[in-house]
Amino acid sequence: MILLILYADVLFAVNFIMDYLALYAASAVLGLGRRRVRLACGALIGAAYCIVKIYASFPEPLAAVLVSLVMCFAALWNGKVITYIKAVILFYAVSMLFGGVMTFLYESARRYRSAPLFRDGLTPGLFFAAVGILFVFIFAGSRIVS
Repeated sequence: MILLILYADVLFAVNFIMDYLALYAASAVLGLGRRRVRLACGALIGAAYCIVKIYASFPEPLAAVLVSLVMCFAALWNGKVITYIKAVILFYAVSMLFGGVMTFLYESARRYRSAPLFRDGLTPGLFFAAVGILFVFIFAGSRIVS
């Protein structure tokens, strides 16, 4: 039997940061301005859902999609439906990019455990450094695209 220890504060922080950065990138690409409080509210909704779903069961794909729609509405709604649809699509695209890169890093950390950098696995410090570097690339790309 495998014992899994889950730290809710770390899970909340990681989800909040990832959601905030994905919402921020979508906002930057669409030129919606930097509404930090609204972006934080959207990220807070996503991070809270991640914690709540540990204790309550939801119809998973449907609940996750509804929560992401609410997150985008709270953070990126500007009164135009077409802009909202674009924001949701961009949010999903950036989230998938973040998720793919982080999955790659976790798998690499597991595979190369003998390397000094990954001796303790992917630590929170390495995780946040990787997210920061990835965000710089996405932000620079969004500036070029927009």
